[in-house]
Amino acid sequence: MSRQSHVVIGAGVIGSSLAYQLAAGGHEVTIVDAGEAGHGTTSASFAWVNSNGKTPQAYADLNMLGMRAHARQAREFGGRSWFHQTGNVQIVHDAEAMAVLEAKIDRLRDWDYPVERLTPDRLASLEPSLTLHNPAGGAFYPDEGWIDTQLMCSSLIEAAIRLGATFLPFHTVTHLTSTGQAIATTGDGTETELSTDVTTLTAGNGIKRIAESIGVDFPIMPTTTSIAASGRTPEEHPTVGMTCTTTPTPARLEHIIHTSDVSLRPAVNGGITLTDHSTASRWDIHDPALWQVPDLLLDRARRLLPELETAHIDTVKLGNRVLPNDGVTIADWVDPDRHVFAIATHSGVTLAAYLAETIANELTTGTRTPALEQFRLDRFQEATR
Repeated sequence: MSRQSHVVIGAGVIGSSLAYQLAAGGHEVTIVDAGEAGHGTTSASFAWVNSNGKTPQAYADLNMLGMRAHARQAREFGGRSWFHQTGNVQIVHDAEAMAVLEAKIDRLRDWDYPVERLTPDRLASLEPSLTLHNPAGGAFYPDEGWIDTQLMCSSLIEAAIRLGATFLPFHTVTHLTSTGQAIATTGDGTETELSTDVTTLTAGNGIKRIAESIGVDFPIMPTTTSIAASGRTPEEHPTVGMTCTTTPTPARLEHIIHTSDVSLRPAVNGGITLTDHSTASRWDIHDPALWQVPDLLLDRARRLLPELETAHIDTVKLGNRVLPNDGVTIADWVDPDRHVFAIATHSGVTLAAYLAETIANELTTGTRTPALEQFRLDRFQEATR
């Protein structure tokens, strides 16, 4: 296999993982990001590694491959692992929700996904720090976990650099040339053309703007939408994502916790990280009312974990989630001449390690990966026929 040159645009979990794999394969790699590694959409993620409730089955299977790849990567990097495979506990509080959960448990078992149905007593023993308020039951997903995304991105970029890669932070890609070369600018207006054999777009929502420069309407949801033009109600802002982390606290969790109105996990600062997408997505990302969400989440978390009473919100991360138009991953060549490849997914944290392994192989050998065949761009063309 001959040595190739690659430009990777976007240094989040997918871009940093791909850059490392390409560099490890002996290729010339340049990673470009408008900011620092891991400080875009990646930084606002709850960073939950899972295939929990994802459909259709092909998408669930892809995410299971992602989980296994993280476990392999954790072994490769040893003591500097960013994958915390704590397991995930889901709690429900009424019979109707329990019936829905039991149906999901049955489906996951049919798909060979590890899951345990939990009685209220088993819930209490599994996570004794919680005040459970008469739960109907729950489920435990032992193979799930969470990622320290900043450690992951910085470690992989550093490893790629040691292998000869170049990292260009604070370089904004303005457009691509007709042959897929990226044009990047810095804050002082300096413009650089990045000559390469292949450009791979891993820039999240920025992919749409970059792809437009070569005449491609890339099928991801816009991050801002006119409600009047789209017909949406004001409550629907599906791309908005927010995570909040408390100050350090004596409150301790052994697992990720999911309830109907708040999700919690341990945080690297000794606090607790909180999220609830259905709450944050009620508001547009520019609506000041969105900033009531951190206190709402903390109040809900305190009902479960009373030791949070003395904690307050330390940091809030706000971003726009990457959502392909049909909700599932895109991994494909963007142009017919195969100069530009793009990866866009809502499950970036879960899939990063696996997509990096397989797509590095696709880019350098031309061998298509069977597990990715349902996630190509031609499915959007077929849907319009």
